[in-house]
Amino acid sequence: MNLLFTQDFLIQILFCIASLFFIVPYYFSYKIVLDGKIKNPLTVGKLLYISGLFSSIIWFIMPFLKQPRFSTIFDYIISGEYEAQNLAQYISSGYGLIFTLIFMYTSFQAIKVNLTVTRDNFSAPKKLLTDGIYAKTRHPMLAKDFLCHFFFAVSMGSIYTIILMPVYYFINIMFINIQEKLILKEKFRVKYAKYSKNTPKFFDFSMWVIFILGFILILGSFY
Repeated sequence: MNLLFTQDFLIQILFCIASLFFIVPYYFSYKIVLDGKIKNPLTVGKLLYISGLFSSIIWFIMPFLKQPRFSTIFDYIISGEYEAQNLAQYISSGYGLIFTLIFMYTSFQAIKVNLTVTRDNFSAPKKLLTDGIYAKTRHPMLAKDFLCHFFFAVSMGSIYTIILMPVYYFINIMFINIQEKLILKEKFRVKYAKYSKNTPKFFDFSMWVIFILGFILILGSFY
């Protein structure tokens, strides 16, 4: 328990709190454009919308901060020394690295597809995306972004960051709820209701399997 009552963990919590604040400009990015009561609402809205990226950046920084770590694949590569007792930790870290790269790539794929309907106005998609990567989950960009951050922390053996990952999950769910309430449910109504009924909000089955296996590997690395 003393592991959580340290200055290093407090710093991680402060970074978490900072990342939570970006939910506010993200919300108002949509509200400003939809209300249209100020001059150049789309320009101002875009600036606030882009500010949401800082939440993602913060969670890429956190694994590098000082904290307790388990042995990682990077330790083995750099030192060239294999320690049998750390095998489970090497496996966990290697698994994290593989899926960091996979989910980073597929997240960019989702962004590319999303831009085909939101490039002109992020708050007014030209059509509802339901095919391809969007047939598996309604919000693949945010789901894969979360998994990318989670597995990056795992690959780095960053124990404090891993413990705090539910906060980043909450941030992504809040981003999704804002999108759905202000834009998607209002604009697409019946079509979105049908899409929602048949398509998971965040993780599809394969994502759950990959995530749960990663979580099991983390737990196993401490025994």
